[in-house]
Amino acid sequence: MQQTVTFFPRVTRLLGLAMAPLVAVALLAGTMPAWAQNRDMQSLIDQVGRMQQDLSDLQRTVYRGGGAASGGSGGAGVQPAPADNNQTVSNLYRLNDLERQVAELTGRIEEAQYGVQRLNDKLDKLSSDLEFRLTRLEQGATSGAAATPQTSSSASPATSQATSQGSSQVNDDRGPKVLGTMPQNATSSGASANRQQSAALPSGASAQEAYDVAFQTLVRQDFPTAEQQFRGFLTQHGNSPLAGNAQYWLAETHYVRGQYEQAAVAFAEGFEKYPKNAKAPDNLLKLGLSLSALKRKEDACLALGELGKQYPNAAQNIKRRALQERQKLACS
Repeated sequence: MQQTVTFFPRVTRLLGLAMAPLVAVALLAGTMPAWAQNRDMQSLIDQVGRMQQDLSDLQRTVYRGGGAASGGSGGAGVQPAPADNNQTVSNLYRLNDLERQVAELTGRIEEAQYGVQRLNDKLDKLSSDLEFRLTRLEQGATSGAAATPQTSSSASPATSQATSQGSSQVNDDRGPKVLGTMPQNATSSGASANRQQSAALPSGASAQEAYDVAFQTLVRQDFPTAEQQFRGFLTQHGNSPLAGNAQYWLAETHYVRGQYEQAAVAFAEGFEKYPKNAKAPDNLLKLGLSLSALKRKEDACLALGELGKQYPNAAQNIKRRALQERQKLACS
């Protein structure tokens, strides 16, 4: 039963991996607005939950098998029954399949986290803009009410002038004036220096720690810094299992900024270097979208068509988006 004994720690490790995305989804769901917790996110949570249960069942099965073997009274030369060997092989197949599903779900959770953060940022901007506009309306109404009681013709010009000056003063005292007092070149140079300093990955960090730093920078939508950090990650940890994901997000930093030429190159590189990675279907999809944005219809159709051939089991949202783009381009 040596094969079963070595198999057991692997199950324990994988159970921990499955718990991580489950906790991440739970925390993410807790911070999302109610309307954003759609069926897709709930489906992710359910899938990870079922996977956790499957791993727990598999762990108990292997543990019982190991216990029975160690408690036997036979000599050291006694071989396990064929049925036990068959069960172990079956468990190994199940484990490999669960590992693949964990990788796929982890990638989808990252996509969801990134998307939710972008939506939250948009809501914050809309909220700030609305508050600004309402404040200006209130100030305008107050100024109008103060000017109404004035009846003297001699006082009217003074009142009008005071009102005009007051209104101008209010506008000047608003937030934009604070930025306006700062030299433009000083602001730009300061931001550039801060970005260069923050782009450095933590010294001595593990692959997981370095990846987390770069990904959180991406979530904050500091795309230039995220680009540098993902490049640094690939230089330092090019052989890490996370390298495929890092390559995809590096390409994404170009795509969201409209740098479609660089994005297409990076997505193509991700597909070629990491064809078995969970992000490989995403790479092909975004490669097609980047080429479409560059008006390279034939190349875009080729990439989008290859997606269905290479990855027939890709996530439904990826296949649906590829189909929509193919229809838009009128691909043959």
